[in-house]
This record gives sequence, C-alpha cells and structure tokens, in this order.
Amino acid sequence: MRGIIVLYLLVVVSGLVVAYLFYEPVPNGLTEPMKYRSFMAMVNLMKLVISALHLLHREEAYGEYNVKSLQFITKLGAQPAAEVEGSNIRSKVTNFAGVEVILYEPIKRKSSDLIPALIYIHGGGLCLSSANSYDGLTRTLAEELDTVVVSIDYRLAPDHPFPSGYEDCLTATRYFIQHAEKDFGVDENRIAIGGDSAGGQLSASVSIGIHDDPSLPDLKLQVLIYPSTQKIDLNTPSYQKYRADFGSSGVIPLHFGVTLASLVTVGKIDPEFMKHVANNNHISSDFKKTTVEYKYLDHNKIPAEFRDPRYYKTKNDPETGNAALFKRISPILLDPRIAPLMKNDLTGLPPAFVITCGFDSLRDDGIFYKIRLHEAGVSVKWSHYEEAFHGILWMSGANINFKVGEKMRKEIVAYVKENI
Repeated sequence: MRGIIVLYLLVVVSGLVVAYLFYEPVPNGLTEPMKYRSFMAMVNLMKLVISALHLLHREEAYGEYNVKSLQFITKLGAQPAAEVEGSNIRSKVTNFAGVEVILYEPIKRKSSDLIPALIYIHGGGLCLSSANSYDGLTRTLAEELDTVVVSIDYRLAPDHPFPSGYEDCLTATRYFIQHAEKDFGVDENRIAIGGDSAGGQLSASVSIGIHDDPSLPDLKLQVLIYPSTQKIDLNTPSYQKYRADFGSSGVIPLHFGVTLASLVTVGKIDPEFMKHVANNNHISSDFKKTTVEYKYLDHNKIPAEFRDPRYYKTKNDPETGNAALFKRISPILLDPRIAPLMKNDLTGLPPAFVITCGFDSLRDDGIFYKIRLHEAGVSVKWSHYEEAFHGILWMSGANINFKVGEKMRKEIVAYVKENI
C-alpha cells in the first residue's frame, strides 16, 4: 500500500512539473505556437534548476545568481568544430588586439580578389551568451554569404559592466578594418556589421564609434536585428503590448530585462534602481519636459496600428520621475555607446537594415532608431515580422527551426549580398 502511495505521489509531482514546464502564454498570431511552447519548456526547466541550486547559495542575490548560472550553461558546450562536412567554411578561435573572436573563412575562394566581410555581435542583454553559442547562425551566414565572418566574444556583465562589451567590440572591429587586406584578403571598404538584440545595439554603437574615428573608413552596412537602442522609456507601446500578450512570462519579461539592466549599468543587483526602472520612474520630470533626447521617444511616431487601444493604455506622465536616481544613472542612460538612440547627430552613418518583431518589447526601439536614421539622411530598409518573437533568429541558427527565423536570415543574406 505504501508503495502505491509513493508511486501515486511521484506521478502527481511529475505531472505538476510537466504542467509547469509547458504552461506558457501563447498569444494569438505568434508563429508555430507548439514549437515555441516546447522551447519555453526548456527555459522553464533551466529556471527551475537554477532556483533549486540558489537555495544552496543564498548569499548571492537571486537575479545575479540566475544570470551567472545562465552564463555557465552557455559555456558548457564543446568548442565548435573547425570544419563541417559539406561546408566550404573553416573556423578558428583567435583574438583581435586581445579580444577573442571566432573567425570564419571560405576554404576555397572563387578568385584572388579582395572579398567583403561581416562582423557579427551576439545578443544576450550584454550579460548572456557567447560566440560559441551562436556558431550555428554565424557559420550559416558565412556559408550563405560565401565570405569572411567575424563573431566577437565580448566580455559580459556583471563581472564586466558597461562599457566593457562596447570597448571589446570597437577594439575588435577597429583591428579587423586595419588588418583586413593584409591578413584576411578582405576589402576594408566592404565590411558590414550586424547583430541581434544587445548585439544590434552594439552594432549600431560601434558603427557610430567607427564613423567618429577619422582614421578609419566607415563600415559599409549595419544590420540591426530587433535591437535595444535605449533604456529611457520602458513603457513604449511595444512594452505595453508585451505585458498584455505575455504578462510576466515570455522570452524577456520586464523583471528579467530590469535585472540585466541593473547588472550592466551598476554591475550588481541594485534594488532601488530596479524598482524605479520596473515602474518606468527612473527618469526625471525635467528631462521629460525640457530635453530634445526625450522627444526621440514620442509615442506618436510609432505607426497607429502599433498603438492598438486594446493594449496601449497610456503615455508617460511628464510630472513623474526620480530626479536623484536619474542624476546618478543618466551618464550611462544617455551614452550612445549603450543607447545609440541618444546620439544627437546620426548623419553620415552606414546604410542600415532594421528588423523588428511583433511579439517583442523592443519592437519600438528599432522603429524609433530607423526613424532617426531616416531623418538624418541615412538609407534605411525596415522589415517587420509581426508573427515573430524576440530571439527567433538565434533559435533558428541553433537548430530550433522556426520558419520565420529562417526567412529572416535569408532576407539578411540577400540584403548584405545586394548592398555590400
């Protein structure tokens, strides 16, 4: 009898665990919902394991422990193979001026002429992931473009908070440009840069940094895939839509984004910072009322169809804000190295391809930035994938084959080939 009771309890507990793992809000219109739910089950399993392990490490704040655990998980995999059967691409781990990169090169070149190149910067909120974990995507891009691809393995917060990641990406990009022809057979005037999420933000910021260096030629193109371009307004229409669609769940729920922002900005879990950022109350009232930069975030610039009253409820109150906190963090929040939208003059930057997704709190970051680039006279192509969600490009590169992610990658390849 006791054995039957134990078995029954095990079945019940197992059922509850499975229900927890697979319970995930899937809003109407999101692509391939069952595949998405399966992916999120893996995410929920990791969260469950990390939460259990944290009970043994209570001296460390959970948010920071969570992020460091995820960092450890992304580094568990073996070093990607240098060559893959049937591929014309060979990879190797090397460093550019002290910054580790994975260099992908064609084994056989079609001619002895100089070829173009793509620098790719991975996503992960400046805290997570690695060049290794992006190998599936970057190797495929190198194969489909038949050219050199450089994947930068920049330092991550919280051990290396802002501006460490930016400095690594700028250093590696500068080195590659300076050594392009002699060491890599690459035309220094035909180098594109691109990345997703935080990698999109870094790509935009590095494009600005290279442009502002008169000793270097401009990058040829910038490919900004659902980029984060600001942390001033976390109540844009897309943030409001995300909360309506996913609540506190999804790929990047607000509380997780706020955790990453704290680790990047101050290098630790800062409860005061996180509380005010979560309530979008970290900006001073004066900044909202008197500055040009805040006008870059005018909600009326977002297309009307993206401000659906079913979820878009409110603009920001200009009378609210925390002046003391803003004074402390504004040097970072207004720095174009982490917030390219805050750069006052964007004229002369490389042509840009901006990609946004419908199920993504960062959708409007990309829209605001493409509007500013267009207003500055920069050539901009914008593609919006209404049915897609944040991170879908990387997932398709990691053999979680979402059709929309594959379509997105093919459009990126076509754009680079046509314009480089």
